[in-house]
Amino acid sequence: MDEPAVDRSVALKILIDPSYVNFRPFHLLPRIVFSRAGWSGFRRLAQRMPGNGIGPFPRWAFGPEGFDGLDLGISYTRLLRPDLTLRERVLEGYRKARWPIYAFHATFPGGSPFFMDTALDLGENSERTRRGLRSHIRAAAEIGGKGTLLVVHLGAANGSVETAIRNAVRLLETGLPLAQEQEVVLALENMPRPAGGRYYLGGDYADLKKVLAALPSPWLKVCFDWGHANNYAGVFARLHRLRAPDAYVQTFGYGREMIRELGLDIVYAHVHYNRSHTEKSEKALEQGDEHMPLTRVLPAEWDAFCDTLRLLMRETSIRTFGRVNLELIPRRIFGFYPVFPRGSSLAEQLSSVKTARSILEQERETAAPV
Repeated sequence: MDEPAVDRSVALKILIDPSYVNFRPFHLLPRIVFSRAGWSGFRRLAQRMPGNGIGPFPRWAFGPEGFDGLDLGISYTRLLRPDLTLRERVLEGYRKARWPIYAFHATFPGGSPFFMDTALDLGENSERTRRGLRSHIRAAAEIGGKGTLLVVHLGAANGSVETAIRNAVRLLETGLPLAQEQEVVLALENMPRPAGGRYYLGGDYADLKKVLAALPSPWLKVCFDWGHANNYAGVFARLHRLRAPDAYVQTFGYGREMIRELGLDIVYAHVHYNRSHTEKSEKALEQGDEHMPLTRVLPAEWDAFCDTLRLLMRETSIRTFGRVNLELIPRRIFGFYPVFPRGSSLAEQLSSVKTARSILEQERETAAPV
């Protein structure tokens, strides 16, 4: 099969990671509580804790007024061992669960230290990473079926950016034949500004264009992350010495530029809000990937924010793939433990679904065919 199977008549699906709606992820407790202590005996309890990432979801999250399905963040499952091979019993459990999973998010470096043992960094051209990419593709195909999306991060560059991009191209080249065979679309995600001295490949959309040019394939596309684009905007404006950089950042100019430059190569999006355009300190900006709900968009920014979403639907292949992920991290897990102070309440998540659906569906209906 040469092209991804896309049903252009399918209704728009607004997705969320199951870890963001399931507030009782018992299988994560040993990892969260004991991983820093290095107590391997307690970490092994994770194999016996209930849930396994495959638990019931609260009814409020789905249905006509809620989400349409799931984007499975593989970091928060037990699908992978530290050597990035698959746990077959866990994979079988997800396969049998038959959840409405329409997209997947590969493990990645630079996230929580609790999940770094299974991080996939495509900037590392190693056998472990090649194995990990194959494992991700296989998991996505067997759980999600044909035509599913797998979002991957290119990784980080500790030294030469060009060397890291070449490594990522070589590694992706080894995985694309399997992706085509399994009919899984790999979507490269744009990234936020550098943090901790590390440059994240894909912060500048030029990185993504280089990879796409080196590996032209209908199975290699782009996932547009709104919050990451907003976070990187100031760096881009400074590096390119743009005129009126403040206005460019304040009106989400980098996001709009990226959408226009990558166009139909964008097949999927992570939508959330942050305040990167209002922050001044570098430390705040490095930590500015806030994943806030759409209810927090300031009234003065609302029109520009909505215009960006409309452009996203109008200029990209999202209107034919029909999938968007509201990446809204909850404020608390287990109903009381605050893990993300700026995270969403249940009401904010549902309000964001309603808002995003209204804007995107209206634009999708009026946009010209691809």
